Amino acid sequence: AAQGHHAAAADAYLRRASDPRARVAALLRRAQLLAGPLGQPHAAVAELEQLQRDANRLDATDDMRLGLALTELYEQKLADPGRALVELRRLIDRYPDARQARDLRLLLGALRAQHFADANP
Repeated sequence: AAQGHHAAAADAYLRRASDPRARVAALLRRAQLLAGPLGQPHAAVAELEQLQRDANRLDATDDMRLGLALTELYEQKLADPGRALVELRRLIDRYPDARQARDLRLLLGALRAQHFADANP
């Protein structure tokens, strides 16, 4: 029953995403459901990557939210730290003066250290 509830919610977010003003927030929430309770992290990543390709005019806030969501999915759900590092680097390069830039650099350093520690036991 819970699975059906999550699937219905995911479908509702997809419908809500047809409104351009709600698109990013709705698809981010949908991705959380897909990657979490619905067990479809690859589908979540594919949808967010498609949004990133389609939305060449995302404002900085939405682009940052989208990039951070992808970073988390790559790292935690797909166990692909390389893609997480690339996405973080993209955000840092695109928004070097953003309020979050320092935190992003710290996260990048931590992920890089973890990735290389895992790669060279």
